[in-house]
Parts: sequence; C-alpha cells; structure tokens
Amino acid sequence: MIRKIKELFEKRPILREIFLYGLIGGTSAGLDFILTIVLTHIGVNALIANVIGVVSGITLSFFLNTFYNFRQTDKLLQRALKFYGVGILGMLLSNVILVLGGIWFGYKQAVEFFGITLIEAPVSVPEGLDINFIAVKFVSVFIVAAFQYVLNKFITYRKKKTND
Repeated sequence: MIRKIKELFEKRPILREIFLYGLIGGTSAGLDFILTIVLTHIGVNALIANVIGVVSGITLSFFLNTFYNFRQTDKLLQRALKFYGVGILGMLLSNVILVLGGIWFGYKQAVEFFGITLIEAPVSVPEGLDINFIAVKFVSVFIVAAFQYVLNKFITYRKKKTND
C-alpha cells in the first residue's frame, strides 16, 4: 500500500504536494485551533486569541512547507514575507468568518486596546466555551486553508518558467 502511494506521488508530484500541504496545514491548523480555544477559555478576547493562534500556525506552516514540502529555501526572507502576507489575508478571512458566525449565532465581544473599546464585534464565548464559536472556528479553518493553498502555490512558491 505504501509502495503504491510512493509510486503515485512519484508519477504525480502535485498529489504529494497537496497531501503534504494538507498534512502540514492540518498540524498548523490544529495548533491554531487549540491555541485559540485555550486562550479564549482562559479569558483572552476571541479575536485576539484568534490572531495569536493564526500567527503561531502560520509560523509552523511556513517552515514545514518551505523545507519539507515545496523545498524552495532560496530567497527565504522574500518567501517568508509572501507567506505571512497570505497568512494575514487568511487571518482576516478567518476573522470575517468568526464575525459572520457571531452575527448568525448571536454571540459578541468587545475588542479593546489598552482599555479603550475599539469595536463591539459579534464574536465571543459569553458563558465559557460556546459550541457555536467552536463550530464556526472549525469551519473557518478549512475555508482559509483552501484559500491559502492557492495563493501560496501560485505566489509564495511559484516556480519560474525556464526558456529552453
């Protein structure tokens, strides 16, 4: 079975790449998800917890994808900036999904900065860990992962065309 999978990956490298991206993404998303839930559970604002979770996931994902999946370790700083740019877009998309989920399910939380309420966003866990928040966060991870794969494939790890 493993031999057949290896042969398939050798014949179709894109399948290996997608598989590894999914595996790496799943690991990174797991880190993101767990950090977000734990931080929210201990009282950190949901959107701030989401940012911490996402940035941690992006960092892990960048290093694993760069060195093990796409294996493009040249121009590391340039690739890192692109990867984080894609990650930030994904984080914004994730926050939009959480806010829309908050509107749909009716949970909300104020976003404060040094004690000043910036916005009252419809995202929180008012009575402990809200199952609707968890469900929305879970769904957002898959939507954001697909979005980021496409951008990273064609921007961050784009291969230059060679003129033979």
